[in-house]
Amino acid sequence: MKDGARFAKWGLGLRDLVPNLNLFSKVVPDADGQLSFVAGHCRPGATVELRAEMNVIVVLSTCQHPLDPNPGYDPKPVRLAIYRGDPPGPNDACRTSCAENERGFINTELLFAGID
Repeated sequence: MKDGARFAKWGLGLRDLVPNLNLFSKVVPDADGQLSFVAGHCRPGATVELRAEMNVIVVLSTCQHPLDPNPGYDPKPVRLAIYRGDPPGPNDACRTSCAENERGFINTELLFAGID
């Protein structure tokens, strides 16, 4: 299967693929730019809450970080909960924290309203 072909059923292509985001591993650079894995960074029960004001597709994986020195593959369980929150108001902290966020909210609202 060609890269990105599995997203075609949603009308998506290669330009829609974005870099991955690692939420539970930590890697730090040293003064020379060499990366090191930080063992024990994520504790059992750690949580991350993602918020999306637009429709999104999320792909989750529990694969081991390439820099993790653990010689065994030891994926941990992940619990996913999805819920619909209230629409953001005009004073929402995410909206008002900076001008770029405000523009993003306005553009999203225009998109969903069908306004170019």
